[in-house]
Amino acid sequence: MCFSDSKLDDYEGETEDLLNFVVFVATKNDPNLDLDSESEAEEVFSPKKAYYTLYDNWIFLSQDKLQLTKENLKLESEIHQLEGTSKTYIDIFPIELVPKCGRSTKSKCEFLEKEIARNKERATQLENQLNDGHKKLQMLNSGSQSLDQILGMGRLESGHRVLGYQGF
Repeated sequence: MCFSDSKLDDYEGETEDLLNFVVFVATKNDPNLDLDSESEAEEVFSPKKAYYTLYDNWIFLSQDKLQLTKENLKLESEIHQLEGTSKTYIDIFPIELVPKCGRSTKSKCEFLEKEIARNKERATQLENQLNDGHKKLQMLNSGSQSLDQILGMGRLESGHRVLGYQGF
């Protein structure tokens, strides 16, 4: 292949045609590069090694879980024992002796007593309203018979004539 240009045509004798360039590449073994390739080879994933590591971690975590479960059951049994003793303590001693335990307990007891009094008052009010409603309902049911008599006093015997009845 040859390039020709108008300027190059003038200098034909002075130029040489350069054709077919070939490049040779050679590599040199560097000891530092070999170390890097070995470390890369060591980083290759080994499933067997990963499995053993994972299995060891699983055994360790299982033992921890077992220990925590035992500790949890122990604490729950202690809670149930303490709840049982607190219930028996309240059942044995009257409510008047309990507030002597502490100021916060006393305030809690006073609050609960006030709440009980409010609930009792509300219950009596609701019971009275229920009784009044029941009385009114009974009066309405028994009063309907006398109301029929009062309304029928001024009528003739043709009581069967109501709306829609045509019996001439």
